[in-house]
Formats: sequence, structure tokens, C-alpha cells
Amino acid sequence: MGANFRRQSQPKGPVGQSGLRQGRAESRSGALEVKGWPKSTSLHSITVVSNTLGYYKSELTTHAKPEDREFDIRLMIREIGNPIPMYAKKVELALPEQRKEIGFDFEQADWIKPYGEGRVADVTFLGTKNFEDDRNYETTVVLSCSHKNGGIQPDAAQKNGAFQLSKFKTARKAPDEGYQDAHKFIWVRSGNSRKGSTKEANYIFRSRVVLDQSGQIKSCHYGKLIGAVNVARKSGCPDTNPVVSFTYYFNPTPNDRNLEFEPKENLFGALEWDEEVREP
Repeated sequence: MGANFRRQSQPKGPVGQSGLRQGRAESRSGALEVKGWPKSTSLHSITVVSNTLGYYKSELTTHAKPEDREFDIRLMIREIGNPIPMYAKKVELALPEQRKEIGFDFEQADWIKPYGEGRVADVTFLGTKNFEDDRNYETTVVLSCSHKNGGIQPDAAQKNGAFQLSKFKTARKAPDEGYQDAHKFIWVRSGNSRKGSTKEANYIFRSRVVLDQSGQIKSCHYGKLIGAVNVARKSGCPDTNPVVSFTYYFNPTPNDRNLEFEPKENLFGALEWDEEVREP
């Protein structure tokens, strides 16, 4: 366990001289003592980092007032479980057409034929853009699962704020139920107002569903999306189709609900730096 601390004091010298002080403390027990804090009106910024062996890195930054001589900082750390190889990639692509469902293959990281080299549509994208001028426009993209009993749902783990301080932020396993057929992502500008889907939302999907004779799931695949599907890119350009950017993880093993990724074993192999996925 380690802590970095910074103090921004009231400047006493020439303009622009901040009086910045900083330091570092470390502890194996989790109890840290930082000495020498001045009695002043300074605001202290403390970052606590855990790099405990066998656990994912966690980090929390908080602020302390001058009168806060002793206080507790609680940081949840998540144990490294069973990280596995997956297909994981950051993608940014323009939809080939508007107002038409177009399939995307997670294993091939491409649109299905004839728009790309994909063979199986894990999901489909249906995009529309309504453009009035560069200050008034709306882009909508509907993400759907193309297989019966497949779907998408928000990751319940994101409701646990402590998880968001960890390098591993999502559920370990995909749920058995609760999937919705589709989810809509939007970006709207009206004058100076802008709004859209939150970037912090994570989602879990189920695709490639095969049913048995009784209608029960015989096999399927699971994966996750980190952050919402961003549809804001080039929304203000009148002559382009909607652009989608997202980060996805696809588990290649049928019926395996494990969502814990090993970044060193990406099944795509070497990727461009802006396509690499470094989080589990």
C-alpha cells in the first residue's frame, strides 16, 4: 500500500510561485503515517494506491482539509481470479449505411459481408442521423442481438462504486438472465446544449445462441462492452454516416460466462496502440 500526497499552499513569493510540496509514504500493513503537514490553509490531495500481490491495482484520490490530522481512507481491492484469453479490441468504424441493420462479428472485428470480412453477426447496429446545421443535430444507434435469447444488459457491478477504483471494474461472470433485445445510444446537440449516453456505463452481452429442440439454450457466447457505444464522433458532419466507437471483450469458449480478461493473451495478437485493450 502506498500514498502520494501533494500540498498546494498559499503563494508567498512572486506571482506564479505555488509553494507546492509533495511526498510519498508506503506500508505493508495498510496503515500509513504522513508527517510534517504544516498548520496552514493548504488543501492536501492524497492518492492511495494498492499494488498488493495477487490483487488488481486500485487507486483512490481524496482531499483533506488542514484540520484533518487523522482520518480513514477505505480502498477495496479485488482479487485476481481466473483471467483468460479473449478477443478484445477498441474499435471506431463508420456504419456502411443508415437506417439498415448491419451485423458485426466480434471474432473478426469487422462488419459482416458484403460490408466487411465478418461471418457471424454477434450484434447488429442500426444508425440514423438527423442533421439541421452544425449546432442542431441528433445521432441514434440501436445495438441489437441478432440471435433469439441473446441480448445486452447493463453490468450490475458498476453500481458498486468501490469496483470503479480497481483496474478490474466489471462483473467476473456474465449473468444467466436479464438480457434485453436491444439498447439505444444517442448523441444530441441543440444550440449550446449537448447530451448523450454516459461513457461510464458498462454492458454484458450474450450472442451466437443455439437452441435445442425444446427451445432451451444449447450453446452461446458471452462478452462485455466497456463504456457506452460512443456515437458522438462526426455527428456534426453532414455528409457522414453515424460513427460508432467502443471497447469490447469476446469470450471464444461456448457457454463460458467468465469475463475476466488476461491482457497479455489477447487472441487478436499484436494490435495498433490505439486498438489495444490494457484493462482486464
